Amino acid sequence: MGNICSEADDTISEASKGNKQTVNGQVVKTNSSPIEIIERLPSTSGATTVWNLTQRQRDECEEIFSVFEEDDEKVDVKHIAPMMRALNYKPTEEEITSITDRVQKDHDSKMIFQIFLQIMAPRIIKANEVYADDKIQAAFERFDKDRDGVITASELRIALQDGFCPGMKKVAEALTDEDIAEVMNEADLNGDGVISYSEFKEIIPHLCEGLHTSVKIK
Repeated sequence: MGNICSEADDTISEASKGNKQTVNGQVVKTNSSPIEIIERLPSTSGATTVWNLTQRQRDECEEIFSVFEEDDEKVDVKHIAPMMRALNYKPTEEEITSITDRVQKDHDSKMIFQIFLQIMAPRIIKANEVYADDKIQAAFERFDKDRDGVITASELRIALQDGFCPGMKKVAEALTDEDIAEVMNEADLNGDGVISYSEFKEIIPHLCEGLHTSVKIK
């Protein structure tokens, strides 16, 4: 996570260095806004994750920003730690120092909302990746009844019948052996007759959706 976040932090000062900046091969004037600069960054940059945030994630960031916002519509960087913690992110002392130093140097210690969003975006995305993996692992364990690391056809049937809502149970009870075999074949990518965790993860991408900032970083 350090590399992703440091890449985003490196873009904070782009708008205030020199007379012009070259970003992604393009000349950018120093009066370009942070958002205009982010738009010119390569897609591999952590800063572009601003555009990968859901509307709810952006709204939550804006809500926290407004709590600390001053009359000039900016926030003093001294509040960055409690702001990040309010979004359930636990920053390290090194992160706080790095962010504070950059904002103090390039923006007179004040952040506009776009800068705060730029700081938080890669951290939120990374947090959700971790959370999604935990959620998928928990779901996998509901199917892997004997905890041997794979799901068999019989475990799949039992889990569908016993582990979900009554409606799903009725559907599962109506499944024939051929139906179960078809599901297994779809998920069993390497053809070894069982579903591994990596294969399970491939067939349930919906478990990775709808995640917002309200996650805990361990």
